Amino acid sequence: MNTSRHRGLSLIELMVTLAVILVLALAGGPPMADLLRNNRLTAQANALNAGVVRARGEAVSRRGWVTLCSSTDGDLCRTSNTNQWESGWIVFVDTNGNGARVSTEALLAAGGAFATGATLRLAGFTNAGFVRFDARGLPDSAGTFILCDARGAARARTVAVNAVGKVVRPVDTNANGSPQVLTGGDATCP
Repeated sequence: MNTSRHRGLSLIELMVTLAVILVLALAGGPPMADLLRNNRLTAQANALNAGVVRARGEAVSRRGWVTLCSSTDGDLCRTSNTNQWESGWIVFVDTNGNGARVSTEALLAAGGAFATGATLRLAGFTNAGFVRFDARGLPDSAGTFILCDARGAARARTVAVNAVGKVVRPVDTNANGSPQVLTGGDATCP
């Protein structure tokens, strides 16, 4: 009586298994990449949203100016190309109310650079380099942050600050699938 048992897989079983894995990877690859890009944009928009909310809350609790500005180094406000926010941003106590941080002003928060190829621009704000909140939590102007990646405006994310300082996500009122800015037009990407 022969009771020996073979263990392992035959070459044919291995080839069939690899073929099934390859088919699943090819079928699931593009949707998975799109999902990852969507999640990255959403995470960046949520971080910016938190920064804006923090700036407004700190302005009210400290009873003074607090500013959110674009920054390339996480310490000082950007002085050139101020509408390009994808390099990062900072929140600070703006004791002199000028929208630019000096070393004696307390740094409250910083947001890092966005993923390669992502852009963050402003629409509607009076100043493209900063958003400033007063002691009542009111911004110096209302507007929209527009976060884009290589897929363009149809996949963009928007974070808006209305006239009373509330952070809102503009609604697609014209049902064309593109997010809108606070003033009602479609978001555009560079």
